[in-house]
Amino acid sequence: MGKYSQLLSEEEEEFPAPTWRPDKVSWCSRLFFQWVTPLILLGKERQINQRDLPPLEAGKLHGQHLEVKPLIERFTEIREQAPHEPLFLPLLKVFKANIVLAWFFAVSEQACNLANPLLLRWFLSAFNESSSEAGTSAGYELAMYMLLVSVLQTLIGNHGFLIISTLGVKQRAVIMTLLYRKALRLSNEARQESSVGQIVNLMSNDANRFPEFSMFVIRIWMVPIYLMITLAQLFSLLGSPALAGVIVLILGGWVNAQVMKRLHKLRTTQLSATDDRVMQTNEAILGIRIVKMNCWEEPIEKRIDEYRRKELAKLKTQERFIAGNRFAFFSIPIITALSTFVSYALLGTRPTLARSLAGSPPARCSVRSR
Repeated sequence: MGKYSQLLSEEEEEFPAPTWRPDKVSWCSRLFFQWVTPLILLGKERQINQRDLPPLEAGKLHGQHLEVKPLIERFTEIREQAPHEPLFLPLLKVFKANIVLAWFFAVSEQACNLANPLLLRWFLSAFNESSSEAGTSAGYELAMYMLLVSVLQTLIGNHGFLIISTLGVKQRAVIMTLLYRKALRLSNEARQESSVGQIVNLMSNDANRFPEFSMFVIRIWMVPIYLMITLAQLFSLLGSPALAGVIVLILGGWVNAQVMKRLHKLRTTQLSATDDRVMQTNEAILGIRIVKMNCWEEPIEKRIDEYRRKELAKLKTQERFIAGNRFAFFSIPIITALSTFVSYALLGTRPTLARSLAGSPPARCSVRSR
């Protein structure tokens, strides 16, 4: 222990801990994420440990305190006032300020995303009128606007992604803490009804879904509005041939719904297999003396391996469905644009450069994956 402490102190002398704090940086550093550069440079020199990170009570990003203890106290207070409410309602009340802030950034990002195709359309119109001095000056002006909108979209999107990610991590921390507190207070009767595998699954799998849930739930309601505006632009430019793209989108949505239903069933069976495997492993560990005294190592190992193989087979099937769903998600916009312009050409009209570029805004709402 003394030797380890000596090595640790030598490492601390060679690589002193950074003195930066996220809540003490300048506005420029916050805007362009320069506050994280010292941590990245430190990670290049050596492995980062907990000492290199700022304390939770000092951490504050976008007005959000990173400490979870006050959030748990607030959640418990709301839960005691209305014990029969669904779980998501107390979470909404605890994180309502963060949710509103994340919603504002998401709306601003999508507004910039919709503004780019319109600016491109006006720019191409000005480009066709470049013979006149007014058309040239308007083209330069629109080019500057397009650059400004792209920079704003990048900054707003990254800051919104940070806010939503922080929100999801705090929700996961609250849920895991409450689950751990509840597991410590379970009675003997409740322990017989809830296995260790179920509790582990709730803390490791279900709680980890909250960052993904926060990522999509804030943006998913904007998809219908975004889709209607996009289709309105297509119909104004192409007319009836845009119906081919609408049909492709409807078919893609139906296929995605069927895949998601199948994934839900697969996840349910996979979690059941994980429960069985964790329960068998826990029983073997608890009865390790009996296992050793009777030389039951090989039969127990074969039984656990069999449960693990069943779990891996379900996981493999689930990952194949996820890969196919992602392939369809990124392919549908391309197929939509292709079918739209092929239908436009087959009806006897030749697509122009202005229609091909300005008439095909992004067909999916931008949602980042974790």
